[in-house]
Amino acid sequence: MASSTTIVAALKFQGGVVIGADSQASDIVGQVRWPVDKLDQLPGGHPCVLGFAGSTGRADQARHLLAAKPLFANQFKKRELVQGAIMSTLMPLFKDIKEGNPNPPTSALWQITVAGLAAFSAADEPQILELEFNGDSCFHDYFHAIGSGTDTAYAIYNTLGGRRLAELDEPKALLAMIRIIRTCVNVEMWGVSEPLWFWVVRPDGTRRVSKDELQPHIQLVDRWEESERDAFFNDRWELS
Repeated sequence: MASSTTIVAALKFQGGVVIGADSQASDIVGQVRWPVDKLDQLPGGHPCVLGFAGSTGRADQARHLLAAKPLFANQFKKRELVQGAIMSTLMPLFKDIKEGNPNPPTSALWQITVAGLAAFSAADEPQILELEFNGDSCFHDYFHAIGSGTDTAYAIYNTLGGRRLAELDEPKALLAMIRIIRTCVNVEMWGVSEPLWFWVVRPDGTRRVSKDELQPHIQLVDRWEESERDAFFNDRWELS
C-alpha cells in the first residue's frame, strides 16, 4: 500500500469549521505521484467531512467502512456520539493494522499507516476530531493538522494569530486556511501539491468550496502576501 505525504487541516471560525487539504498522493520509494481527493463528506449527507493521511490504500479502506455503516442524524446531538460511532466503525481497520505489526520498532512505517481528521457539527457547535495513528481519537478546540505538513501548518497558524483565528467569520477563515495549506505545499514541495480543496461545515449545512468561489480568495491571499513583502522591503518598518 502506497504511503502519501499530506496536509489536511481544520480551523474553527464563528459558527463553523473549514477543513482543507492538498490533492497529491505520493509513493516516496517509487518516486511516483498521482492526484487524489483527500476530503469526503460522511455518507448520509451529515454535517461531517473527513480527510485521511498516510497509506492511500488504508484510507480507501476507511472510506469503505464508513460508507457501509452510515451514521444516524440523532447521533449528531452530542459530539461524543459521533466520535464513538466513527471510531467503532474504523476499529476493525486499526485492529488489522496492529495485528499485522505486533512488534514494530520505534520508527516503523506502520505508524504512518492511516490517520484522520474530521470536521463536523454536533449540537449546533463546530467540532474538530483527530483520528490518531494508534486507533485513539481526541477533540481539538481551535485548529489541528495531520500529515507531513503539520509542523509548517502550525507555524503559519500561530503566525497569523493562533487561537484568535476562531474569532473570524467564514470568508476570513477561508483566507487563513488557504494561506496555511498553500504555504505547506510550497514548503513540502515534493510530497504535496495543488489544487487545494476546502469544505465548510456549519450546523445549517455542509458544502464544498467550488473553484469559482476559491479563485478570488486565492487572489486576495496573493495580495495579502505581497503587501507584507512590500511593507518589509520598502522600509515601512522603523527600528527604534
